[in-house]
Amino acid sequence: MDVSHMREVLTLAEHLNFTTAAAELYVSQPTLTRHIGAIEDELGVKLFKRTNHVVELTRAGVVAVKAFEKITASYDALLNDVALVNEADAGDLMLGMVYYGTTAYYGYPLLEVFSKHHPDVRVSTITAQTTQIYKHLHKGTIDVGLTITSSDYGDGVERATVATIPLYAFMQTNHPLANRTSISLEELAKQKLVLNSINVEQQHHILQLFERHGITPTDIVYLEHIDTLLPTLARTNGVFIGSMLLTAIPQQHHEFVEIEADDFTIDVALVYLKDNPNPNIARLIECIPEIRKPSM
Repeated sequence: MDVSHMREVLTLAEHLNFTTAAAELYVSQPTLTRHIGAIEDELGVKLFKRTNHVVELTRAGVVAVKAFEKITASYDALLNDVALVNEADAGDLMLGMVYYGTTAYYGYPLLEVFSKHHPDVRVSTITAQTTQIYKHLHKGTIDVGLTITSSDYGDGVERATVATIPLYAFMQTNHPLANRTSISLEELAKQKLVLNSINVEQQHHILQLFERHGITPTDIVYLEHIDTLLPTLARTNGVFIGSMLLTAIPQQHHEFVEIEADDFTIDVALVYLKDNPNPNIARLIECIPEIRKPSM
């Protein structure tokens, strides 16, 4: 039995006039008459008595109206409960993103795809440096972080790679190697290297890459914060090893030079705690193949 037809019975019982009830229901009078007749046929009784343009409820009609009121109220409660459950399932997602190009080139496109698939999820974002992203992750102030990473940072951290991007040598235009199209690892190892400081127990990712080739740089300066990169290069005349995501930093008088090693790469990845039950983490990861990734 159609619940909408039950509502029509209730409206007709309220007005006891087919014309008025049909107008309130935004249906034609013949349609209303047909729907009432269908319910009466299904029940096998007449619900309304129609004589001399007067409409009255039959005894069966009175019983049916009371039952239909309960059924439609229960149905409305069901719809409300389902809507609340669906809203609860949608839930929230707290995303932390590192500054500069990572956010612009990967973070915002990823959120755009995610919002198309899951428009009811409430997404909040913060931006911070890599070490701060991991602190937020372990404190539970974010569910997932989008960062540049080379290893798992702390117990229970999982990651999903968004992109693997090449590393470049970044230096001032007056540096002796700035006019080169590429630089060998041996040449790089002789320079004053500027590296982004990452507070982890493992060996720095860049130094691991050198070690694979049997090379050990000895003159290294670690940045306290990526915002100090340009003044540090000016002060040391050093060479920073990083990705083209740095193009988001104002860089007049600086050059990128290719490194002659195919394995000098780093990952842009989503990192999260594997025991975090938020289902939106998996939903965000499912969006990775759909984002439009920049050429690096």
